[in-house]
Amino acid sequence: MEAAKHDEIIAASAVHHNRLAVFYDRLHPELWNKEELSRIERLVANSVKSLPATAPARSLDLGAGTGFATEALLEWGFAVDAVDVSVFMLKRLKKKFAREVASGRVRVHLDDADTFLRTVDLKYSLIIASVVMNHLPDPRATFDLMTRRLIAGGSIIIFHEPSSAASSHLKRILQLIDRFLARLFIVPWNQMEIFQSSSLKFCDNDSKHGAIFSEAEVREAARESGLTIHGFERYSTAFSAPVRRALEWLSGPTTWSMVLRKPR
Repeated sequence: MEAAKHDEIIAASAVHHNRLAVFYDRLHPELWNKEELSRIERLVANSVKSLPATAPARSLDLGAGTGFATEALLEWGFAVDAVDVSVFMLKRLKKKFAREVASGRVRVHLDDADTFLRTVDLKYSLIIASVVMNHLPDPRATFDLMTRRLIAGGSIIIFHEPSSAASSHLKRILQLIDRFLARLFIVPWNQMEIFQSSSLKFCDNDSKHGAIFSEAEVREAARESGLTIHGFERYSTAFSAPVRRALEWLSGPTTWSMVLRKPR
């Protein structure tokens, strides 16, 4: 990808997420839904159990946002490098974890994923990328950089919500209803255009630029990098629990998580 286009996508993502930051926690059910909170807890726990005894308690939250994955990592005793392109997302993260930021247990980095991964001089026991791959200019290239920053025996956990996933008309209608309900109760009407903004459309790489990060591509990338897959599951995420169940019943869940491990 050309450098100018790469930078434009990163800038669009920063603009969109800066505007969304004040509503973000309330709009995303994975941040408060018990079912989804238990999922990240389970995946982190299983990854910790597989670490070598000498593994450093050092982790990376890539696309940290307001700190969904950071919180889970802290609960398991990790120090966390939290990386995001949005200054306002990170501002909320720093407020949530003020004590840990002050002590140095959480280090906050305003940077894009690729630049951080190329320049950081550390390796991590656990790397989490939560619903960020679809906003990256070249997700495969970023994945390769992630593997280089992983210790032997360490794990990468990816949560991915493909925007371009094929769906029926009924499923699209349900998704629209769910988004309408979320925005109706959370986002002021004078802010609703955030969800139709050019910055969102430009940084949603799955649909805009064709850089689709599919399950098959991740499996192939893992194989080429020598990583093994130790967990995969599909699920649906929605503001409304009834809508979430209906989406799963209609055509199966499209959001997925995967745990990949580097051999010792």
